[in-house]
Amino acid sequence: MGEKMNVNYIESPLIEIKSDSGFLLDLKYCKKYKNAIDKCYVRKEVYDKLLEAKKYLPDNLTFKIWDAYRPIELQKELYYSYKEDIISYFKLENMSDEQQNKIINKYVAYPGWDDFSFPAHTTGGAVDLTLVDINTLEELDMGCDFDSFDELTSTMAFEEKNMDINVRNNRRILYNAMIKAGFTNLESEYWHYDYGDINWAKKTNSNVLYSGIDLKKLSNA
Repeated sequence: MGEKMNVNYIESPLIEIKSDSGFLLDLKYCKKYKNAIDKCYVRKEVYDKLLEAKKYLPDNLTFKIWDAYRPIELQKELYYSYKEDIISYFKLENMSDEQQNKIINKYVAYPGWDDFSFPAHTTGGAVDLTLVDINTLEELDMGCDFDSFDELTSTMAFEEKNMDINVRNNRRILYNAMIKAGFTNLESEYWHYDYGDINWAKKTNSNVLYSGIDLKKLSNA
């Protein structure tokens, strides 16, 4: 099911983002899924770009990271856990498998691994994040929860529907900082940003830079 892209894989280490690095961590999958890990990893270039993006935020804000690198085993868990919820919410029961998958993959990537296509989070190139007020440690209102499955998760939802101005502005702050630093955004999820992976390559007409990483093999190397 993977889409073949032009690739130019580079050697880039995984960097662990720790809570003393200026970012807040709230890793969402650790307590719920057996294949989740309790550490936050991204590729080195992604880490550097997060530091750059942080400079574009107002002084009272910082990033809270919900998810970054995922083992392929976790990607499989998430896909099959969320698949039925997405089918039910969007009433996809009468669609073909192909039609269903086009919609499902907007919210959770199919966990296929091959030489040309790896789910973004399995490469260390994707990060899910939001904004937090440094003084209160409260998350800014983004209009819906992380990993919701509805139209409000779309990055532009509050622009297009002329909805809550505060939410619209909060999303703009997040979007503008990340885009300015060189990330691309997954339109169906306001929290999801990419660099170097297949999503980024499609948006920027670039080669894919990162392949998937098997953390078990890496740790045994």
